Amino acid sequence: MTHDEWNASRLPIHGHQGHYESWFMRANHPAEPKALWLRHTFFRPAGNPEAACGELWAAWFDEKVVGVRQELPLGRCYAGTTRLDLSFGDARWTDGKARGAAVNAGHALSWELDYTMSGAPSPIYPPWAYKGSFPKAKPVTPVPHAVVSGRFVVDGVEHEVSKWPGCQSHNWGERHTDEYAWIQVSGFDQAPDAFLEGGTGRLKIGGRWTPQLSACVLNLDGRRYELNTPLPMLKAEGSARALGMDVRMSGSGIDLRWHVEAPRERFIAFKYRNPPGGALACLNSKVAKVELTVTEKNKPSRTLTSKRAALELLVPEDDARVAEIGNYPAGE
Repeated sequence: MTHDEWNASRLPIHGHQGHYESWFMRANHPAEPKALWLRHTFFRPAGNPEAACGELWAAWFDEKVVGVRQELPLGRCYAGTTRLDLSFGDARWTDGKARGAAVNAGHALSWELDYTMSGAPSPIYPPWAYKGSFPKAKPVTPVPHAVVSGRFVVDGVEHEVSKWPGCQSHNWGERHTDEYAWIQVSGFDQAPDAFLEGGTGRLKIGGRWTPQLSACVLNLDGRRYELNTPLPMLKAEGSARALGMDVRMSGSGIDLRWHVEAPRERFIAFKYRNPPGGALACLNSKVAKVELTVTEKNKPSRTLTSKRAALELLVPEDDARVAEIGNYPAGE
């Protein structure tokens, strides 16, 4: 599918099915540990379509991480069904251009951003996974490489954004994955055109936890490696602990190992309401450090590094790490 088709909204018009859907973009300063993150979200609780709403999320990662989550009536939110075309309140987002503002929890963030796009869309799962009801959560990155410029204002302080590398993603589903750690890297220091997206997690089915499952896609040196079928997913060694993640996966003639982490002060936590009910907390950093070791068949191993990785860990709201971070503006 084209990036327009991947960005088209999947929000059901009728019925009582629960649904969440988000479009998000991140960009990192090329040299300094600074990043921005935008997220436009639909949320519809199962069995109660009248309670559906839209949400504007924004965060700025610097020496201090500041984030807001502003809820909007569904009637003030629109998403195109053929391409990226978002209107949430006064915020507008189309291909190559994002303008908006969000206020909540004592903070005010606004942005005027333009960006160029490159790279083929990068779904993390095989095609069949986007057609049926399993898995319940469906992520894709329609634009794996973006170059972002403009301005981002945090509580009245304007920050210039000049040719920051980033990417734009889209996800949707009937419910969130019960427990996961996720990584996304758009460009490594040694391979600026590379793209990695992956994660490890567990699902609760019928009251029982599945084994740890991991999946990833890697675009490197003009080739695409997909470790997202049952055998490599089950054979993978994946763990998420503290504020980091370690994964080893093999298949398709390649072995991948990555370690990613960020310090507590570089995280913010956001409430992830779940369409079936309840909520989880997403521990979020866009300035994590990653080391990826790539071993291809009949080739020496190589190590790729970046200080611009996105790292998320989805945990219960009462997890001790939420209190440890102490930055939970969307928990209100």
